[in-house]
Amino acid sequence: PDTAGVEISNSGTAEIFDCRFTGQITNSSPFEPGKGLTIHGGTFRSAEDYNVSNSWGRVTIEYGDFRMLGKYASDCNVQTEAGNVYAELETVIRGGEYYCEGGDCVSNGAGAGVRARTIIEDGNFYSTGGSCVGNAGIMTILQGTFVSEKTSSSEGCVTNTRDGELTISGGSFTSQKGNCCVYSYDTFGSELLKLTISGGTFSAPEGFSAIKGDSCTLLVGDNSDIELSTRFGLFQSGSYEGEFQLTVDTPAGYDGGIVYYDAPEGAGVSVTPAELMAMDFSREKYLRLVGDMSLG
Repeated sequence: PDTAGVEISNSGTAEIFDCRFTGQITNSSPFEPGKGLTIHGGTFRSAEDYNVSNSWGRVTIEYGDFRMLGKYASDCNVQTEAGNVYAELETVIRGGEYYCEGGDCVSNGAGAGVRARTIIEDGNFYSTGGSCVGNAGIMTILQGTFVSEKTSSSEGCVTNTRDGELTISGGSFTSQKGNCCVYSYDTFGSELLKLTISGGTFSAPEGFSAIKGDSCTLLVGDNSDIELSTRFGLFQSGSYEGEFQLTVDTPAGYDGGIVYYDAPEGAGVSVTPAELMAMDFSREKYLRLVGDMSLG
């Protein structure tokens, strides 16, 4: 069916199948088995605030075409933000098309002191005015294609800030104009801020680093394939006084090795985490790390 100029609000259990919808969808259902909102597909348009907002409970998006045409930085396709201090909430995105002109495609917050959870399993995300993903809660990115046209030195294609805990294990991340691929930094020095990357391809434009912020852990294990490329320098500190802290590690129980490539067509060499952390990548333009069980 076609709907326009209305709002869908769920406080129990709801499923949305293929439809064309203009307006906003909100979820505030109990975080209980069988409760929540599931979107199976459809075309969704909004000109302000958000397409879908989760303030309490569970939202699952199987697929859909989401477009946010608002111009404000707070506008987003999918927002997960606690409505009060008692809220427990989680959003799972399994696929779909996401386009946002003003702000972030996906915003995962820490409203009311509660760190929201969002899991992105796949999907295509394109933002012209903000980050593809903004995180201040707990977020996991498994796969997906992320492209940002944002021009900013304090945001990235993916932005992790405040108390954000971000884990990336795969996906393609491209900054087309004027920002880094991943920006992970908190002005107030939150001890909860954390960025872990175990897979993915990251490409930044001229003048910008692939990863910018306080620190990053590259976790190389079985099936890991991490590729960073830029024409400026792979890692950059988020502050003028500080230094970027790079940690390279392997998961518990992993008994394989790490293969390091310093050029796309170069030959790989076996290295240890300690050897990698002793290298200076601040001016390097390419890095690829691959987990190899045969080196164990």
